[in-house]
Amino acid sequence: MARKVILFIAMSIDNYIADDQGAVDWLEKNVHGTESDDSYEKMYSKIDTVIMGRTTYEQVTQKLSPEKYVYADRQTHIVTSHLGEDTDTIKYWKQSPVELVKRIQKEKGKDIWIVGGASSGPSYRCISKKTN
Repeated sequence: MARKVILFIAMSIDNYIADDQGAVDWLEKNVHGTESDDSYEKMYSKIDTVIMGRTTYEQVTQKLSPEKYVYADRQTHIVTSHLGEDTDTIKYWKQSPVELVKRIQKEKGKDIWIVGGASSGPSYRCISKKTN
């Protein structure tokens, strides 16, 4: 069976993921009461691969967690026209995200998480139609 492709994002009701400066701290400011949500942890335990665009990668590594790469325990693929130097766990991809997902789905492994922002969403929506 092909590996599932998951788009798991937090978004405001008016379709925003980050504010004008790229910050996502609004997510924590809007938590009220004692409710807990373990959906992220459950999703994260089912994946071994993350795919994101360069803008999201830079936000994660420069703004959200500059001291430690938060997805270091997963294989990362960065879809970008600005290729960087590949490492054991971080690979850069210049071609179509659809082709990348098709290639990864042929490999053995757990599910694949699309870590995306506003510009990547439309590109990845067509993946499920083409690969599932």
